[in-house]
Amino acid sequence: FNIAAGSTFLGAFDGLVDAFAGDPTPTYRAEEFLGPGIPGHRIDFVFTTPSVTVVDRALILTAKHPFPTGPAYVSDHLGIRATLNVPARSAPGI
Repeated sequence: FNIAAGSTFLGAFDGLVDAFAGDPTPTYRAEEFLGPGIPGHRIDFVFTTPSVTVVDRALILTAKHPFPTGPAYVSDHLGIRATLNVPARSAPGI
């Protein structure tokens, strides 16, 4: 959404769990968009239902990629990856 963590807009997701809760690491290249000394913030999210457990989470695509025209970032955002444990759902009557 390109919305800062803590934005009132995110209230629309009340009842869901932020897989990256507590991790303030910016999910974009703050050094390219903000002035010196201005802290970045997270603007990308993975939301789950409360029954889902976050097993692992990581930022990916953090380094420059070796394109034919020279090294460059794949995106102005960092990728976010969450490994989730989704509980098995029982079929009715089982």
